[in-house]
Amino acid sequence: MRRYDIPVSRYYEIKYWIIGKVIGCSCYFIGRFMPYFFAGKLESGNVCEYFVMMKYFHDLGINDHDTVLYEMGIKEKEHEVHFLEAVKDAAWLPLFEKIFSWGPESSLNDVDLQARLPVDGSDQYCKNFKGSSSPSSPGK
Repeated sequence: MRRYDIPVSRYYEIKYWIIGKVIGCSCYFIGRFMPYFFAGKLESGNVCEYFVMMKYFHDLGINDHDTVLYEMGIKEKEHEVHFLEAVKDAAWLPLFEKIFSWGPESSLNDVDLQARLPVDGSDQYCKNFKGSSSPSSPGK
C-alpha cells in the first residue's frame, strides 16, 4: 500500500482486531459452531476480494502482485474449507445454510481447490462476485 501511497486505515485495523477478539472469546461461552460458521462464511467472501483486486490492478496495467494476490485468495479458500470441515456434522448447519446462504452446498466463491486454475488463468474466478466489474469491463 505504501508503494501506491494508499494509507492504512487505523480505524479498520482497530475495528477488525476488536471484532476478532470478541468472536474468539465468544467460543468459550457459546461453543464453537456459530463462531466457526460465521468465520467460514467470512472467509468464503474474502476469497474473491483478492481475485477482484487482481482484476482492478490489471485494469491499471499492474501485474506485479498477481502471485501474492492469487496465493492469498487460495489461502482464504483453504480457511473456508477448514471452517466448513469443523462444523460439517453440526445439527444446526442445514438451518444456518438456508438462512445465511453459506455451507456445504453454497459457497460465496467459485474457487475449486481440487481443480485450481493457474495464476494467469485466475481471472476466470469470481466473475459474478459483487464489485467484480471494473471501469474497463462494466457488468462483468
